[in-house]
Amino acid sequence: MNAAGLAPEATVTFRTGRGILVCVVGRDAPAGPRTAVPEADPAETRLAAGLPAARRADFLIGRRAAGLALALLSRAGPVLRAANGQPVFPADVAGSISHCDGYGVCAAAPGALAVGALAVGVDLELEGRVPAAGLRHFATEAERAWIARSRDDAEAAYRTTSVFCAKEAVYKARGGGARNRYPTLELLPRPGGFVMSRPDVSAVAVRRVPGPDAANYVLATAWEVTPR
Repeated sequence: MNAAGLAPEATVTFRTGRGILVCVVGRDAPAGPRTAVPEADPAETRLAAGLPAARRADFLIGRRAAGLALALLSRAGPVLRAANGQPVFPADVAGSISHCDGYGVCAAAPGALAVGALAVGVDLELEGRVPAAGLRHFATEAERAWIARSRDDAEAAYRTTSVFCAKEAVYKARGGGARNRYPTLELLPRPGGFVMSRPDVSAVAVRRVPGPDAANYVLATAWEVTPR
């Protein structure tokens, strides 16, 4: 991640665990061959037209991030939408999309590994936006204790956002759809993220991303491998 962090015209790419490619695209990022950031596919644009106006821009910036990720993986879209709202990537790609404050994020990788099938989830949240009062809805007792050991309010806000963001990423990697998705999932902190059960099979990478106006974002990427 570049030192300047995110700007409205930002385009940022990096790789995380399991070789997953993460692409972040700002709402004002220019499109075209010189930037490699595509416009949304016509099929995606038609799909967006059926969404409420407030959701349309978020949907399209997420698809632009997905288009960039697919292009860098030498794949092609479109990325449409399943009945449960999850994005539908090409059959040979594991992917996930998130959006926040005009930024679109896509995490993607080839879906087949030598050891099994890969599933990916990603989430982006503004640090501090997740209220501490909501911890009981998504954090386990051990996770709340870890947050309580924070040095100060700023670290507590980061840890709270990290746990929420990480669990959202795991939820997406598992395909969504569960009504009660948090209480049975406990994350174990480790440097740079969390592990869920076995580090070689399931984990979450978390990073703080500087944003404009001294704001920070938390970006979490989760992956799970289903052994062959």
